[in-house]
Order: sequence, then C-alpha cells, then structure tokens
Amino acid sequence: MRPWLRDPLYRRIAPKSLRPLPRPASFFPARIRQPHYVRLQGSSPWRPGIRDIRENQAAVDSLRYTGALAAACLAHAASLLAPGVTTQAVEQQVRRWAERRNVYPSPLGYNGFPAALCTSINNVVAHGIPDETALVNGDIVNLDITLYGSDPAADTAVHADTSATFSVGQCSPHSARLMAAAERALAGAIRVCGPGVPYREIGRAVDKVASDAGFETLPELCGHGIGEEFHQFPVVAHTFEPDNQETMQPGHVFTIEPQGPRCNPPSDVVGVL
Repeated sequence: MRPWLRDPLYRRIAPKSLRPLPRPASFFPARIRQPHYVRLQGSSPWRPGIRDIRENQAAVDSLRYTGALAAACLAHAASLLAPGVTTQAVEQQVRRWAERRNVYPSPLGYNGFPAALCTSINNVVAHGIPDETALVNGDIVNLDITLYGSDPAADTAVHADTSATFSVGQCSPHSARLMAAAERALAGAIRVCGPGVPYREIGRAVDKVASDAGFETLPELCGHGIGEEFHQFPVVAHTFEPDNQETMQPGHVFTIEPQGPRCNPPSDVVGVL
C-alpha cells in the first residue's frame, strides 16, 4: 500500500450540506468594482493569444498592488485556521477583509461559485467550497485566494491569485512529506522560468519532483494566465507535454499550481517576466 493511503486523516471526508447554495453576488457591496462575469454568473472568455501586460502600465501597477493585498489576505486567512474552526467562518472573514480594502474576491460569482475563496481539505484536490465542516487536528487545508482590484492611482482592475496549503495543528508525517514535496515542485518550476523557455519545462520540473518523492500530479488541472481576466492563456500544465511549443516571453503573467489527487497545491505564484 502506498504511504498516503495509510494516513486516515489525509483521507477524511466530512459530509456536505444538501441545502441550496446562496446567490454569490448578493453578499458583496455594489460600491466595490466587480468583474464582468459576476452579473451573469459566468466565467472568463479565454480569448486567443497570450497578453503582454507591459502594454498597459496601469495593469502592471494594479497587479503589483492587488498581488500584495492577496498575499496579505492569504496570511490573514491562514492565521484563522485551528481545530474547531469551520471553513465557512474563514470565508466570512475573508469577505470582510476584502470589503474593508475595496477589493473583490474573484471566486465569488465565478460560474456561480458561492464563496470568496476555495478551501480544500485533505484529499480534496482544489476548489473546495467553504461550509460548516469543522477542522480537526492533523488536517491539511489549501486556501486559494484571488482578489480583483486596482492601484488607487490606476484605472485598470486586475486579478491576483495566490494559495498555500497549511497544517491544522500537528499533521501526520505522510501529510508533511506531501506538502514538502509540493513546495519543492513549485520551487523547481519557478527556477526553470525565463524568457524563451518552453512552458512544457514547468511540467517537466513538477513531474520530476513528484515522481522522485513517490507522488503523482493531476493533469486535468493546470496553471493559467492572469491579469484583467481571472483565467486566460497560457495554459500551464504541470505534467510534461512534449508537443507544447509555446514559450515564455517578457510581459507574460501566469500562475504555477502543482496539484493532484496526492499532491495538493502548495502555492499559486503570479510571475511577471
């Protein structure tokens, strides 16, 4: 039996409520600028081509500003994690935090998603919906936060995406080894980035770290371009795709999100080359 299957806490699944999900947009004040998809509960259009953010200096300034806020929001949310705390309570605090700073939590209303962040516990790979599940000692929890906002001196709003996986109390050795491998996969992927480097090298780096540690990545989910849209090209695979000829270029902005059924995402990195 593979080691992660012997870890009962890692496999813990809490029962979910069957009550209807709330309408997302009704919970956030209209005075704060909202992404275009909120009104129709839609998603990003994935327009063709990879954008060069340097074409819009206001977008560059807003990305730096909103990215710093997203990092601070993630740290705040992580500070709330403790045995007995529900992911719903964390979500409510993230909403208040964003509202006080006049930024919008990007997941709220994206394709009807009802929450301000994603909370993925243990064997939930990604995009977990906060609910009344109470955390217990030994859980590992991924907090995935994206904010939409603009630099006060700029008129262009952008999305900034970040996440990390945290231990609630003392996690098991298996879970600790999982998180450490995922952090190494992320660091290895960042090291290969640079102008002219094929995007497939990110997948190669993640694959190598995961396989060396005895873990697997999930090819169905990926990193993505980000900026004025929540999701846009390029698609950043975390498994090696030899036929992918797309290369990183100055001005590209994208996330790196190594994840899988046995490798929760440790972090979402927004990189401007």
